Amino acid sequence: MVKNQMMYRLLTIICFVLILFSSCSKEQYEPVTISGTVIDEQQAIPVQNVTVKLKVQKLESGAYNANYSTLMALPTNKDGKFTFTFKASYYASYKLILEKDNYFDKEIEINPDLIVKGQDYNEDYYITPAAWLSVHILNLYSYDETDSFSYSLSGDLPLCMECCTGTMQTYEGMSIDNTSVCKVKGNSDISIIWTKTKNHITESGIATVFCAVFDTSSYDLSY
Repeated sequence: MVKNQMMYRLLTIICFVLILFSSCSKEQYEPVTISGTVIDEQQAIPVQNVTVKLKVQKLESGAYNANYSTLMALPTNKDGKFTFTFKASYYASYKLILEKDNYFDKEIEINPDLIVKGQDYNEDYYITPAAWLSVHILNLYSYDETDSFSYSLSGDLPLCMECCTGTMQTYEGMSIDNTSVCKVKGNSDISIIWTKTKNHITESGIATVFCAVFDTSSYDLSY
């Protein structure tokens, strides 16, 4: 009888430990889901084949690595949707990188407090389509070497290596024939502020160019 009671208690303890371990294990490895829809902010349509990268700051040797590493990456589907599902771990921060040709890259930081085990963190993400501006400068009726033409661009100019800037461009001399192409936000108005000097007479003006999505808008400035 005593032996049976001891056996019963032992089995009870073993069952309790197994249940506790199973519960902890389930909680530890319960999946996390980060999903969303990528939308063209100008055309208000979903964008497919956007490369979405999920980057995280990992816990390494008891400390969080300051650098982000790519945990997962995938393209959006025809409806602009993506879903990352992964095992919960100790990540200090989450970041999404959105990339697609003819769009500006976008980086979104996600508050780690909003990432909850067993729940889907879902948001809409807007990306900006690109356009291009081509400016042609031509000294059509040259006078002498003191001829000069200067212009700068103004508007909602993005920051990137290929992007248009507000820096003043100056051309001097008689043989001026130059074309510059740079990247702007699609469906944006860009102002060209110019000044020309010829035969010691100076004139100034402003021209506005509408840059349609995915297109190259050209403007000629002859003097």
